[in-house]
Amino acid sequence: MFEIIKNLPVPQKYVATKKGLRVSKYPFEEMEIGDCLAFSAESIKDTEYKKIYGYAMSFARRVKKGYTFRFGKIEEGKFGCWKIEQSDKVESRKHKQRTSTNKITKEMLIEAFENEGTLTGISRALNISSRTVSRLKIKYQMI
Repeated sequence: MFEIIKNLPVPQKYVATKKGLRVSKYPFEEMEIGDCLAFSAESIKDTEYKKIYGYAMSFARRVKKGYTFRFGKIEEGKFGCWKIEQSDKVESRKHKQRTSTNKITKEMLIEAFENEGTLTGISRALNISSRTVSRLKIKYQMI
């Protein structure tokens, strides 16, 4: 059976810290911009690669100091993790600033259709999504 103990104090939560941050087993804090942490892994599916990738991205997200990490293959069986400035990070399409659709006129849409021809080309030329192009075609009764 189980024993119930009353009035036993709850232990303090233990988190190893260094200057208020959690201590990492990887030297991400000591790395300077441009430094590379080399490690052994057979491929990106290797557990060591996944572990270091997860720690690095979690660390960068947690400290929010204007840098991130980029991974790449150095040689066969060896990968690297580079500390880079956030501005060097490739801008994702999700966070790309798009043009306001209110500023796109029917003439601009027609010109883009004539020059580009494809839905993808039009969306790139006007800096809007292909779904927005379709909505503008309906709005301007071009369908």
